[in-house]
Amino acid sequence: MLGLAWDERCILENSPSPIGFYARLQLLSLDVAAGALAGGCMAARYLDVEMPWSWYVILPLAVWTIYTGDHLLDARRLGAAASTLRHRYHHQHFKILLALSILAATTAVALALRFLGPQGFYFGLSMGAIVLLHFVIVKFVGERTSPLLMKELGVALVYAVGIWGLPMIFSGKYFTRGAIGPLAQFMLLALVNLLEFSLYEYESDKADGQTSFVQAIGPRRAIRFIRLILAMVVGLGAFLLADGEGKPLLRLEMVFAVMATVLAALIYKPGWFLERERYRLWGDGVFFIPFLYLILSAGS
Repeated sequence: MLGLAWDERCILENSPSPIGFYARLQLLSLDVAAGALAGGCMAARYLDVEMPWSWYVILPLAVWTIYTGDHLLDARRLGAAASTLRHRYHHQHFKILLALSILAATTAVALALRFLGPQGFYFGLSMGAIVLLHFVIVKFVGERTSPLLMKELGVALVYAVGIWGLPMIFSGKYFTRGAIGPLAQFMLLALVNLLEFSLYEYESDKADGQTSFVQAIGPRRAIRFIRLILAMVVGLGAFLLADGEGKPLLRLEMVFAVMATVLAALIYKPGWFLERERYRLWGDGVFFIPFLYLILSAGS
C-alpha cells in the first residue's frame, strides 16, 4: 500500500491556495530561521553554556540569508515558469529579497565582529566559506543527477554544525561523546527532513531540473533510506543513554524521539501530508520541537 502511495505517478504538485499569513512566512523561510533559533537554544542549554545575546540574533539571520540566497539562485535560473510557488514568489520579489538578504548578512557579520570575539568571527567566516563552496558545487553539478551527488547531506551538515558549532566551542565540549553524538543525531534529523521534502516534491523538482538524492535513486529506495537514517538516530540515542550521560541527555533524547516520530509519520501518511502541503507545516515545524527542551530543563 505504501509503495503504491509513493509511486512516481502519485506524487503530484498541489494547486497553490491563497497565501495566508503562515504560508507567507514559510515562503520567506522565516519558519526555518525560527527553527534554527530553537535548535540553538536547545544546544546552548544542553551544553550548559551562556551564549552572547548577539548569537541569538546572528544565528537566525545567517540561516535566513543562506536559505533565501539559495531560493533566489533557483528563482533566477527558473524564472516565472518555475513549478513551485516558492520559486515563483522569489522570482516575483527578487530585488527586494536580494536587498533584504544582503542587509541581513551585513548585520550578522557586523554583530559577529563586535560581540562574538575572534572565535565566533572565524567560526562564522569558516561556515560562510563552506556555504559558498556548497553553492559553487551545486552550480557546477547543474542538472546532473547521481546517488554520489547528495547535496542534502551537505545542507544538513552545514545546518547542524552552524547551530551546534559555537555552543560546542564556547563550552569546550567539542571533542566529547556527549556533544558529538547529539550533533550527529540533529544532523541526521535535518537530513531526513530534506530527503522527505525532495520526496514530496519529486515531480516539481523533475520538471524544474532540480537535482536531489531522491531523483537519483527513486522514491521507493529513498523511503527505505529514510527509515534507515531514523533507525540510526534511535540507535545512536540508545548508545549514548547506555553510556550514562545523565538527565540532560535523557531530556535531549526525548526531544529527538518526538522529532523522529513526526518525521516518520511523513512517510507513512503521504496522502494526508500532501494535501494542502501539510508536509511543509509539519516538516519544518519539527524544528520548533527543540523549544520543548527548555521547558523540560526549566528549574534544573
